[in-house]
Amino acid sequence: MIVLSGGSGRTLAFAPGHLDGSPLPGAPGNSIIGGHRDTHFRLLERLKPGDVIRAEDRWGVRHRFRVTAKQVVDSRITRLDPDGVTPALILVTCYPFDAIVPGGPWRYLVFAEADPAPSRPGRDPPSESSSRPAERSGRPPADPRPTPPPARAQSISIAAPPSVTVGG
Repeated sequence: MIVLSGGSGRTLAFAPGHLDGSPLPGAPGNSIIGGHRDTHFRLLERLKPGDVIRAEDRWGVRHRFRVTAKQVVDSRITRLDPDGVTPALILVTCYPFDAIVPGGPWRYLVFAEADPAPSRPGRDPPSESSSRPAERSGRPPADPRPTPPPARAQSISIAAPPSVTVGG
């Protein structure tokens, strides 16, 4: 699933959101991603310690996280800290999952730490050696410089662990 930048209601209406002020998955610290309990993050209740979560950042680098804990907290008194030394992931949704009235104070948290398996590059940014001449492909040559991602259009793909299916 795609994760958008920000945690506003407008963002969460379309996809989970990476909270501003927290590092991107794979960077040192706690990357915080929130989503609605009755849509994209319904699968959180099925995650268990030991499950693997895969995240791909906007540069195509893949990161693995292993679920370490789950916790229900009161959002009125709990603050999530994005600071940390090692990469970690905190997934947040409303609780309970079957609540009739949305928007209560309870939040369901899934904590995951970086898996010791090394990150693997997915796709590399375009380079001169990988671009084809226009006459062979019918397209203009690719700009050899990597294009920096837009500041607000961060997106991260998170693949559910094998024990959890997204959609369906």
